[in-house]
Amino acid sequence: MSFDLRSKLLDGLLTPLTMVLFSVLIALLIRPVEILFQRPGLLIYTVILLALAVIALERCVVPRYPDYIRAWVGMVSGMLTWYVIEMSDFIGVKGVTSETGMISMMLVGLVVGVLWRKVMPLGVKFFSVALLGGWVSHLGLYYIGVLASVNSDQPVTASYPVVGACLGGISVLILAWLFFQAKSRLARLWGALGLWICLMMLIYIFNGTTF
Repeated sequence: MSFDLRSKLLDGLLTPLTMVLFSVLIALLIRPVEILFQRPGLLIYTVILLALAVIALERCVVPRYPDYIRAWVGMVSGMLTWYVIEMSDFIGVKGVTSETGMISMMLVGLVVGVLWRKVMPLGVKFFSVALLGGWVSHLGLYYIGVLASVNSDQPVTASYPVVGACLGGISVLILAWLFFQAKSRLARLWGALGLWICLMMLIYIFNGTTF
């Protein structure tokens, strides 16, 4: 197997599937932890995820690591950080989809945009996109449902099949780009990050819920 084909399979296909697996596992553990340990258990679970996210973030800026390792670890850190933010809805007042949550997301996005070119190392760029990707997707699914139900008697989730079809098409396009157009490992990892976001949105749409 040539290096190029192996990179397409490992970086472009296995990476997003592995991230989806970890994401689903993190989500599936929430309910058992809540049943067994109630709110204190959820708090400890969130702190553990936060610790892992910080460790991964620290690793993604180590200069001696190859670019693709820093990129991959940055994605993992961003994914874990997003789930820490999401877990706050289970512990306290739901704030991710509130006006405060939206303003916070916009603030983080603006800071990332300002620092992107001149300050941020590669791993932190992947971290930022993974974090904001989960955040924007969460708010996007929520407000799409809200807007669709404003002038309709249908439930909030009635608009999700259309959104799911669009996401499926985007996922296919990303896969095609990964296998036929992407020329480097980093490019494939960027595509893998976008594919993870699309796949997670499809999973939550299929379950009739948001992130």
